[in-house]
Amino acid sequence: MPTVCFGKTYHVAPSGDNANPGSVDLPCKTIQHVALRMRPGDTCTIHGGTYRETVRPRMSGTQKQPIQFVAAEGEMVFVSGTELVQGKWLTHDGQILKTKLEVKTVPQILAGERLMLQARWPNAHADNLLEIERGKAAPGTDYEGVVAPLRLPGDLRGATVLLWPGRAWDNASRVVKNIAGEKLIFDRDFRPKKKDILHGFDPFKPQEKNHFLLYDSLSLLDSAGEWFFDETATTLYWKRIQEIEPQNLEIRVRDHGFQLTGLNHISVQGIHLVGCGLDLRGASNCVIRECTTRYSDYPRPLDIYQNPDLTNIVTGHANRLEGCTFAYTALSGLTVKGVDNAITDCVIQSCNYLGAHKASVDADNSEGLKIQYCTIRGSGRELIHFKNAKRLMILYCDLSDANRLSNDTGALKCWGTDGQGSVIAYNWVHDNKGRNTVGIYLDNYSKNFSVHHNVIWNNSGAGIRLNSPSNDNQIYNNTLLGNAKSFAVFTYQGKIPDQSGTKVYNNQYSDALEFVDGKFAPEVRGNVFLKAEPLLPPSPSQQDLERIANDHQPDVASQGKVGAYEPGRPFWRPGQRDP
Repeated sequence: MPTVCFGKTYHVAPSGDNANPGSVDLPCKTIQHVALRMRPGDTCTIHGGTYRETVRPRMSGTQKQPIQFVAAEGEMVFVSGTELVQGKWLTHDGQILKTKLEVKTVPQILAGERLMLQARWPNAHADNLLEIERGKAAPGTDYEGVVAPLRLPGDLRGATVLLWPGRAWDNASRVVKNIAGEKLIFDRDFRPKKKDILHGFDPFKPQEKNHFLLYDSLSLLDSAGEWFFDETATTLYWKRIQEIEPQNLEIRVRDHGFQLTGLNHISVQGIHLVGCGLDLRGASNCVIRECTTRYSDYPRPLDIYQNPDLTNIVTGHANRLEGCTFAYTALSGLTVKGVDNAITDCVIQSCNYLGAHKASVDADNSEGLKIQYCTIRGSGRELIHFKNAKRLMILYCDLSDANRLSNDTGALKCWGTDGQGSVIAYNWVHDNKGRNTVGIYLDNYSKNFSVHHNVIWNNSGAGIRLNSPSNDNQIYNNTLLGNAKSFAVFTYQGKIPDQSGTKVYNNQYSDALEFVDGKFAPEVRGNVFLKAEPLLPPSPSQQDLERIANDHQPDVASQGKVGAYEPGRPFWRPGQRDP
């Protein structure tokens, strides 16, 4: 935290009183009460407990006198977006209880730090949101509806269908308007508003074998812990879990635990946010350190390439996220745009459990963003998406288990992007085994990237894909092992294949190479083929990688050293560093 800070120190505790002065012996009760009093240089020390509020400081700090919110040393501080359910519980049917509420919507239900799932089919488990079963559409599925012979009986009119249509690059939700035999008729069909001129066909035409989920219907309420809210009757239904009392259920009522919109020089340290997130839109020079967020957003209506961001949003300038954890989000775990922001030593895991066209880290339209020494694992689609990012740096990150619920993407991916000197280097990109999952994916019309010294292994798609046109990219000193292909390329129908200006050199590879041929081919030189050998385990040892580095160097010295680990250079290891 900043070392120059000469203001007051206020204390807050759940047992306090806002009539108190905020001393250690007479603390205030709410963080927001103190936040409205704080001036540059002041510190709010927050003592252990749960605070159900949104903290919005009244004013900014300065470079030498930031405003600081700090968890008391050794104490667990939770800021929650929920309130306890208020109302009398009655038995509806067996283990299904119900209660009347005074709210119009219920977006999310928690019990402490445990997520309750909306009534759905097939059922799922909240402790593994990416390992879900889905139904498969039967013949007769089309733009108007999905044929679902295998589903729970009952009246599903008003239920929501979440469908991965066509090529399953994205998903979209529709409400069931009517039922015709085994076919659930959508409230609006899937016909595109305009023709896809790049592919020559509609890649999102619903068809047989497309995956789907059904949720948000009382007829689907069959599993312990599931819930349904009848908006018309303002009644909440919940199927009981024996170890949880209904009066301990919590309804989400606020989206942000800390709202620093438009503020400068605010720091937050050691806070655990549950059922809410961070809002740093338009903020500058703010620091979030050693904080966690869990379940910071919730399922909402989705549409093709039109999926909203809700929480954990950073724009503005020179903000820093350090040593934080972002986990269990319906869509992106973290959205970072703006200029010269940084994410360092963070863990981002189990994000985008809806499997929409979002990433664990959404870096679209960012400029000068640094993502370094992070561990990013488990996502319904990409781990990092960076369309239109400029001067992006992805360094020393451990990236795995992408694309659990989607099709044809990459752990790292962009499309149509002039990177303007962006660098992807010294990363492990591995064990991304979803359908057609590339390690590093520079999709069509992407240029001016430098990709070097990455170890890329056990990916179901290519290790590196440079879809055409792919111009002026520098791809060198990478080690690619056991991917479907080492390098691959695709060109849109009717377009001229073009990888001119791209250079691919001094890489180690074990699988097929695929590049553009002829006049617009890339410059390919000094790459070394590795003989077949056992694939690297999820966490290769230093000895494994140094052996590969030493055993597969070129015979001709003038070719230079190849691969991500070069003999005589220090061994590096990516991912979150120990504090």
